[in-house]
Parts: sequence; C-alpha cells; structure tokens
Amino acid sequence: MTVTAETAPAGDVAEPGGAPAPAAAERQCVDAARQLVEAEDLADAVAKEITPENTVDTYNKSWRVWTRFCAVTELPEEVLP
Repeated sequence: MTVTAETAPAGDVAEPGGAPAPAAAERQCVDAARQLVEAEDLADAVAKEITPENTVDTYNKSWRVWTRFCAVTELPEEVLP
C-alpha cells in the first residue's frame, strides 16, 4: 500500500520512491504482529479442541515416567542441541 500526500493523514506522507511513511509502516508491522498472535491463538484453540483427552493423559504419564527414569539414571530430562 502506498500512501500519498493526497490520501494520507497528516504525517503519513509517502517517502520518495513510494515507500510507506514511517508511521504507516509501523502501523502495518503492529497490525501484522496482531494478526500473527490471533492466528497462533486460534491454532492453539483448534489443537486443544481436536486432541482427545486420553492423548493428553498418555503424554503426561509418559513424561512422568521419563522424569523418573532420568532421576534414577542421573541423566538430564531435556537434551539440548
């Protein structure tokens, strides 16, 4: 989107070469970040809705078994690359 002097609110005049004004570019970045957060929240909600409860229980039990194994063998629970 190019903002021109004719269509821009005060202070949002396009830079030479058609680049958006700094204020307009900042708004675009903020809007894009907000959309990404909303998309991530939606993805989390969908994943939670479609994941069966017994799957979550199994993951939790498996993690408890893993942490006990690590404690007994004195290994770290998470291996970092």
